[in-house]
Parts: sequence; C-alpha cells; structure tokens
Amino acid sequence: MSRVYAVAGWLLSLGASGASQRLLALLRALPDLLTPTEKIVVLHAGRPPLPARHGLECVAVRIPPRPTWRRVFAERRLLPGVLAELDAALLHVESLPLPYVRCPVTLTVHDLRDLGAYRRRNRFLFARVLRRSVARAAALIAPSAFTAHELQRATGARVVHVVPGVLDPDWQHGPARASPWPGAFLHVGHLEARKGLDTLLAAYARASRAAALPPLVLSGRDAGAGKHLRRLAASLGVADRVHFLGRTEDATLRGLYRDARAVLVPSRYEGFGMPALEGLAFGRSVVVSDQGALREVVGDAGRVIPVDDVDAWAAVMVELATVPEAAPAVAARLAQAARFAPQAAAQTLLNVWRSCC
Repeated sequence: MSRVYAVAGWLLSLGASGASQRLLALLRALPDLLTPTEKIVVLHAGRPPLPARHGLECVAVRIPPRPTWRRVFAERRLLPGVLAELDAALLHVESLPLPYVRCPVTLTVHDLRDLGAYRRRNRFLFARVLRRSVARAAALIAPSAFTAHELQRATGARVVHVVPGVLDPDWQHGPARASPWPGAFLHVGHLEARKGLDTLLAAYARASRAAALPPLVLSGRDAGAGKHLRRLAASLGVADRVHFLGRTEDATLRGLYRDARAVLVPSRYEGFGMPALEGLAFGRSVVVSDQGALREVVGDAGRVIPVDDVDAWAAVMVELATVPEAAPAVAARLAQAARFAPQAAAQTLLNVWRSCC
C-alpha cells in the first residue's frame, strides 16, 4: 500500500521569500529519500511549482494563497475532498491556521514576529490561532533553534523539530548576470522596519566620512519602508551611493551575491535569515546583527554586530572597505553553508512525517 504525503504549497505562489526557497529546496531533495511505496503530492494554486518526477506530483487546487480568510474558507470547502481522493496519510502545512482535515497535519511555524513589535496582524488574534493550531498539530517544525525555543515558550509545546533553512544547489549554480556594482555592500530582503535598514544607512553615512566605501545595494521589494529609507539616504547625503533595486530576478540576484564585497544583514528579528546563508554559500563576507536566528546561521564564519549599534556597523564597513580579507575565510564560509545541505534537512522532515502516520 502506498503512503501519500500531501504538502500545501500555497506559499510557493506568493513570490520569492526565504520560506518559499526553503520549501522548494526541501521538495527537490525529498524524492530521492522516499521508499518505493511513498509519494509526495504538492497542492498548489496556479502553475506547478516543480516539474513532476518519480515520487513527486503537483496537483492544482483552487485555493487562493491570500488573503488569509479566503484561503481558510477554500481549505475548509475543498481540502477534505482532495485529501480523501489522494488517500493522503498526512498533510504538511507552512501557514496558519491549521486546516480541519481527517488526516494528521504537520505544521511549520517560520517565525513569531506577529507576537512582537514587528507584527503584521492583530497580536491577540494571532496568539489565539497559534495556540489552537499547535494543540491540533501532529508535529511542530521550526526553521531554527531560536524559533523552536520561541514557539515552545509561547505555546508550551514540548517538542519542536528543527528543519533549518536550506539553499538549493540548483538555484545557487544557475545563470548569473554580472553585477553593475562589483565589490558592493549588499543587503537582500524586503524594505521594512524589521530589517534595520535605517541603522544600516546611518552607519554607511558615518563610515563614508572615514573611508572610501563601495556602493550600498538594497535588493528587495518595498514592504512599507521604501519611501522613508530613500528620504533618509538623501538626508544623510548618501543617496547617490545607495541603490534601491526592488525585487530582482534570480540571475540578477546570483550575480549580486557573487560580485559583492560583503552581505550585510542588520535585522532586528529573523526566524532564520536566508540572505545570510546565501552570502556564505557564495563565499562572501557576511555581517549580521545579534538578533533572532542570525548568529545560529553564520556560526563562526560571519561577523556578529550588536543590533542598532551605528558605530559598530560603521566600523565594520570601514574595515571591510580597507582591509584585505584572508583566503582561509572563504573556506570557512563555504563549510558553514554546507552544514545547511538540503538532503540532511529533508531527511529530518521525512522522519517527522513518517512518525506521524
């Protein structure tokens, strides 16, 4: 008898993000680990997110990924029938709330920002939905030990499995377009308050008075802070050296990483921190804040700076611009990135699924 693991892939229709990259990399790695009687079916809205292969199939379901309330109603109406037709042994979801279905459901919680200062929705409603979903989940998964600990503290969950963010080698080694700013300081991520980009701009302006700095390149869609950051760059006198790219396609992004002098991640909160891992995988110098899971991602291969410490960030920028880096540093970065191989994380996830059926 075959065992079908259904995966709610609505996340994959929402555009590029660390969470969607992680899920895609896991789904690409999982089929090689399946037994002949196991199969993964990715439920998706729109285009198939992956090509079908042995052990993996994509099935379109008319469930809109957003807004949340539309997704929830569509899940209630359609998911039970879809899962019954597939004879699914399990459903894996990566967003709240947990749908009501007959089979066991495993849940990945990517972060708990909605319980804090950088929330996107009502804190009390989110907390209520989170607790109810956690109580019904067959297993809980987090992308970092930091997020796992936060989830345990917020809900009282005893066991949270860590399936970390991973970098898909196929993505990393795809075509790359040469950067117009070779040797730049690079930040990758949405333009929002959580990312600490106001601190980064202030530090960049301060460091510019002490040394000749490369351009600062910000790659990521505007999530509400773009206008403020452009005004801040102008008021600090660095607007001509700061480049706002918006959302960039994969070939352009790979070129930016490959040609960067350093990847800077000054975030005030990160459930994982995919750009830090991507920077390491390209062998770049990576500097992160001491918040969230970032220290966990870079280990000893990156620089960790106190969050919102403008002087410290300015000092490291001057150092990066003026001091040649040692060759062994690149090997250490690549070794740290290799710890987040998709195969190991996919095996952990598959073991969780098997334990729930």
